[in-house]
Amino acid sequence: MSREKSAPAEPRLLGSGSPLRGTGRRMAAAGVAVLVAVATALGGVTTASAAQGGDWGDFTVERLASGTGSVGTMTLDGGFPATSFTTNASSATVPSGASGWQGPNTPPGLEYGTSRGTTYLNLRPMRDSPTPQAASVTTYTFASATPTAGWSFVLGDVDADQATITALDAEGAPVGSDALGFQGVYNSCGLAGGPSCAGGGTGDVPSWDPATATLTGNAAAADTEGATGWFSPTVALSSLTITYQQRSGRPIYQTWFATKTFAASGVAQSTVDGTTTPYEGGAVTVADATGRVVATTTTDADGRYAFPALTAAPGYTVTITPPDGSTGATTQDFSLVAGDRADLDFAFSATTAPVDPEPDTVDIVGTITDDTGDPVTDTPITII
Repeated sequence: MSREKSAPAEPRLLGSGSPLRGTGRRMAAAGVAVLVAVATALGGVTTASAAQGGDWGDFTVERLASGTGSVGTMTLDGGFPATSFTTNASSATVPSGASGWQGPNTPPGLEYGTSRGTTYLNLRPMRDSPTPQAASVTTYTFASATPTAGWSFVLGDVDADQATITALDAEGAPVGSDALGFQGVYNSCGLAGGPSCAGGGTGDVPSWDPATATLTGNAAAADTEGATGWFSPTVALSSLTITYQQRSGRPIYQTWFATKTFAASGVAQSTVDGTTTPYEGGAVTVADATGRVVATTTTDADGRYAFPALTAAPGYTVTITPPDGSTGATTQDFSLVAGDRADLDFAFSATTAPVDPEPDTVDIVGTITDDTGDPVTDTPITII
């Protein structure tokens, strides 16, 4: 059982205060860079390569002054909702991920890449007693509803203990265990690219009971290493709760969150009086399935825009501010479940109003005289 101790214009995520981020260790395959292919002309959009990325959540934790629990945050890339948590666990720590991680050959590692070097959360029961009253309760609250695809949570080191999982949907109603998206169990020890385990690990795995939504360690409640289960929820969640109970000894379990990301991009053009040019400086926003704006950017001098890392989920809408006086669609709906989208283009058109030409003019020169032929002054003249 692990006992690690704590240790173009750039698109921006709304409220993140920083550009969309992605590093080599967060890629689903080592050495793969996020590539965004965009077209240089409408009708000639180049399909983007499937530049899948992965990100593991960064945790913070702070013990309450009362000493009765802790609060913290979990942050993920891709426009994932801001996440906070509360727990009454007797101990809550955030290891660095330097000596304990999900390797690239674990089931979630194959989906999201290695978690090495990213933090995770270590939690204990409230008390070491095999009773529900001694269990710790940890609730993650999402600032807005989660995506319905493209993310997972992982519970590790479940052996001499058990974890019951409950959740509320976007409307606050309880979620059935099937919607938690149980993906399977495995042992993270002894896999290439993973951490070392005492004695090389035992191959121990927990068991999942969908009737009680409980992940339970081995039948002997023996202290082992690497026993893990993972989940990919299929409905939008407003909160997620883990109730963690001791079965023997002094157990601890680990929690990771991860997202898979793909890129969205396109090009905007404006045609005025038959002449087509790139539309530079157009404000572009992306909203998720709940309508929450998750990222913003502007088109560059070639009319291009790109969001290199959005959660691989359905239900997105991209919106652009059109040129003044133009016509053309300003929104498109799209999904990133299957891969990158590099065809989210916009075309605008406008016709300038004709200008009336200046009328021709002539000079009129003459003399007005009276009956005797003498010039007459101050006489009104009307020209029709």
